[in-house]
Amino acid sequence: MSCRAATSVARFQTKMARTQTGMARIEALSAQEEAALARIEANRARIEAQVAPARFEPTVFNPMVCPRVRVRGPRVQISVPVVHVDLGSM
Repeated sequence: MSCRAATSVARFQTKMARTQTGMARIEALSAQEEAALARIEANRARIEAQVAPARFEPTVFNPMVCPRVRVRGPRVQISVPVVHVDLGSM
């Protein structure tokens, strides 16, 4: 093999190795992004699960079934002061 051919083969092999290394880096970053998205999704699902029991279902109010409630308290005597205002002559 000539020196030029050997150099070309070596350059080609170097480019292939760099391409494979670059692809491995891209795959690693992609895997990291997928893991981050999975963590976000898991947190969202956890928060939704925590909030779900706090949701209230609407209930139907039937006034015929609602009983009256009587509350008795002590009687309180209140004295209201009387204020006289002199209007003068009108």
